[in-house]
Amino acid sequence: MRKWAEGKVAERNLKGNFLFLGRRPVEMMPRYYSLADTLLVTLKNEEIFKFTIPSKVQSYLACAKPIIASLSGESGKIIKESKAGYSCSPEDPPALAELVLKMYHMDKRQREIMGLNGRKYFEENFCRERIVNESDLLLRGIKGAEA
Repeated sequence: MRKWAEGKVAERNLKGNFLFLGRRPVEMMPRYYSLADTLLVTLKNEEIFKFTIPSKVQSYLACAKPIIASLSGESGKIIKESKAGYSCSPEDPPALAELVLKMYHMDKRQREIMGLNGRKYFEENFCRERIVNESDLLLRGIKGAEA
């Protein structure tokens, strides 16, 4: 929907506030994330998305940046639980706009704290070493139950 978004930006005379960079290699994304004040993630209002955690949510948490999200289910719970940002229901433009304004008016230090909360949550719940260790313990438990 890039063309549509560019049209809306032009229509509202907001060209100085947006840069449309197009697709970039995944390995470059942490650099872009580091330059942002806040990161946005949105999903459609579909049942399947209530049970998934997009990799983007995990990446955003790892980058220690506050998150604005328009989604539901597990991802929304994670953002709330981690205190890493704000989340509203998917496909609710007025609610999303309210969250954007709330974040915009927030003190910079408060946004930094949100980002650090997200990083801490990521380290406690998603870092590779922890997942490998928990998977190993789970598999050992299954193997022990078979014996």
